[in-house]
Amino acid sequence: MSDHEKQSQDEQLRQLSHDVRECLHAIGLGTELLKNLREDEARFAEICEAIDNERKTAQRLMHELIHAATHDNSNRRAQ
Repeated sequence: MSDHEKQSQDEQLRQLSHDVRECLHAIGLGTELLKNLREDEARFAEICEAIDNERKTAQRLMHELIHAATHDNSNRRAQ
């Protein structure tokens, strides 16, 4: 793996890591908001949907992160 490829992969992993942390923060914030919205059913449902969307995004990002890490390990073993 060339230095440029390694640098590009490292940047991709940093970005994926940042994106996952961002999703987890949104999920945490959403769950905190839910604690105070039991009486407002419409807003409660809206936040539940937002949390679920963030969960799906985090799940997709985790798959990408695992794939990138696995790909990196395969390349290192091949060298």
